[in-house]
Amino acid sequence: FKKSVHAEQIDKETHLPLVNCETCHGPGSLAIDNIKEVNGKKQCDFESLINLKKLPAEAKNLICLKCHTKASTPNLAMWRGSAHDLAGVACSDCHKLHTSPLQKVEHAQQINLCLSCHKKIKVEISNLSKHPFNVRKIVCTDCHNPHGSMTSNLLKRESVRETCAYCHTEKGGPYTFEHADLMEDCSNCHVPHGSVNDNLLKVREPILCLRCHEGHHSFRSEALTPKNKLKFYNRCTDCHLSIHGTDTPSGSTTTLPKNQGRMLR
Repeated sequence: FKKSVHAEQIDKETHLPLVNCETCHGPGSLAIDNIKEVNGKKQCDFESLINLKKLPAEAKNLICLKCHTKASTPNLAMWRGSAHDLAGVACSDCHKLHTSPLQKVEHAQQINLCLSCHKKIKVEISNLSKHPFNVRKIVCTDCHNPHGSMTSNLLKRESVRETCAYCHTEKGGPYTFEHADLMEDCSNCHVPHGSVNDNLLKVREPILCLRCHEGHHSFRSEALTPKNKLKFYNRCTDCHLSIHGTDTPSGSTTTLPKNQGRMLR
């Protein structure tokens, strides 16, 4: 406890606002007033004190929110009505109140903590294609605010696209020729946590592309002439390399008007 973030508040040398045991557990006088004698020894009535473990989640959180207000902890501004609040998650379910030296959950512990509830995500990140969770190069709070957000899925930024582009800046655009669906929402094509397909794709190519571009090529198309059609059954991105968008017109000089904006090599 002496090394915890709450112990720092009790230490007079820190000059921090006074927070002591009674702040959370109620006045110690209640335990002293009801001293019992057990086996010839006097014993305080600890049952008179507030035991957070016996309280429902909402009551536990009210005790924490007395000090951790929106003003002192801006990260909690959206807590009321958030997904975790409505699910009955208590602060103490994630935070070690008596032992942690930090207010925040340490990165080394964060992923296992989140996955203890989010079982579906645990399965997804076990796939071969995934973000580097296993080497701790990315943690859940890089993308999510567990205490609440204006967006769905507790994202820290205003949209899925903005969240992804924060790291994947080279994919974020803006481009002269944009792949509209990708610019709107990366999750139209990608699974953010893990996938059995390369590059976190929802399904493999070319099936993924054909979900939107149905009938995009016919056998009269140049792309599917006997010379080229076998290439099509590999990956669309073998030809359409700049799939997220490009600033340069695509195609050769002889086919420029025809292929302009098709995100070719």
